[in-house]
Amino acid sequence: METEQPSPPPQQSRSTLAGLVVIGALLGFVGLLFFANLGPGQSGPAVGPGEFKARGKAGKGKGGRGKAGKGKAGKGKATRGPEGLPPEALLHVAPPHERPQPPAGTPNVVVLVPTSFRKDHVSPYGADPALTPFLQDVATHGARFDGLVSVGPLGRYTATAMLTGQVPSVVDMQDPSDGGDGKVLADEVTTLPEILRDAGWRTYGVTANFHLNQAAGLAQGFDVYRDTQPNGFDPAQRLEGPEAVQIALGMIRERSDEEAAHPFYLQVDLVDAHAPVRDVREITEQFDRKTPGSTYRAAVHRTDEYLKGLWDGLGQLGFDRTNTFLMVVGDHGEGLSSPEHHGKAHGRYLYESSLDVVWLVDGPGVPEGRAIDGLASTTDVFPTLLELLGLPVPGGIDGRSWARQVLGKADRTTRERAFSDTWFADVSRASVRTERMACQKDFGSRESARDTFVDGCFDRKTDPDFLNVMMDDALMAELVAWRAEVSANLTSPPSLVSGPAPGEEVP
Repeated sequence: METEQPSPPPQQSRSTLAGLVVIGALLGFVGLLFFANLGPGQSGPAVGPGEFKARGKAGKGKGGRGKAGKGKAGKGKATRGPEGLPPEALLHVAPPHERPQPPAGTPNVVVLVPTSFRKDHVSPYGADPALTPFLQDVATHGARFDGLVSVGPLGRYTATAMLTGQVPSVVDMQDPSDGGDGKVLADEVTTLPEILRDAGWRTYGVTANFHLNQAAGLAQGFDVYRDTQPNGFDPAQRLEGPEAVQIALGMIRERSDEEAAHPFYLQVDLVDAHAPVRDVREITEQFDRKTPGSTYRAAVHRTDEYLKGLWDGLGQLGFDRTNTFLMVVGDHGEGLSSPEHHGKAHGRYLYESSLDVVWLVDGPGVPEGRAIDGLASTTDVFPTLLELLGLPVPGGIDGRSWARQVLGKADRTTRERAFSDTWFADVSRASVRTERMACQKDFGSRESARDTFVDGCFDRKTDPDFLNVMMDDALMAELVAWRAEVSANLTSPPSLVSGPAPGEEVP
């Protein structure tokens, strides 16, 4: 499970900081013991064609809609040796599905999701140009959204939003009893890959984030979907960037003639910047090893190289910005204890460091150097992509399309509110943002969730670190009403009620 460490609140005593530093150092040392010192170009054993030729054997799909299945074997409870599950057990192939042939020239789609990418550590958003040069290049040649807000500080929340156009609670993908990992996306919910598949695209997915494995129902609509090991972010077994890139390129390269006659949708989730971060000494040295956060910055830099490797590999196969849309969307950021009250990781808090995320788009018809102002939500990825492809957008969703903005027909979005929440572990919290303000509230976290979270509002322009608490009664009332409305969709009764009552500050 993704973890977050509490840290001192704004304008309060830092008496616990020394203890946290010691704990952090011990955890870092243990993490280093797990990692082999591989360079960014080393991916371990190459993924051979056999993994993709065993079609129909590894898939657990059901009939009807032809989804990759949700069999119990995918829930991570299978017996496995020290090497983890074999590759064929991680590959899910849906049953054959009839689809139309789109018109000639229909573009392909590549969606890349780097997890734990803090926005201010990405070059197009003000970081050192040498940190993520590939993403800088994507922004230079395409469009950059400046106001994207994640629906929550966890990968499964964002994946649900991107695939359905809905906040997770609305489609019952948050679980107050365990933070959300117990929920499975219902068959009745239509996903982006299902829509694309039914419109003629072939659909492929590779996830290195075990929270997005097929068992969560998030493989619905994918013709081929590759899980990672179902044992968390164990550095000895998780799927790292170079191998994920090889698998993704293999899926596209090894398509049959019939499959290659259709455009494709490819989604790849990378976790190399997610803790525990592997310390590649020769890369970390480039980012000043003595400076706090150098190992994280090096991981962000390596991930940028992996993303570039995937895009360059697709280019060698004939797919580039002239015939393929490329989207890079962050799922959530990272606290990095900067400022300290933002926490070390993610999950518990709803500050800008965790919820402000990247969104870059390039492809056919996208003017160079687009900077799109205004609020956006990760639910907006779903309708924006559909409209860019000329497909109808379903009604009744939270997401809004900004295709006109991407194509240079408007300079800013018109979204007035972006809501986020989290049921992570022992917390129950939500927030709302306008372009100027942010309000957040605890809705009854467990007693164990005593940390730095403070009910209140903040001025996002003058106080981006959320240090000075103020009150906006009207906006806070909107947040309370929204949380009650979306929570009504949850099938599990809210169980986090033993902590402070709503409105009571958490010290």
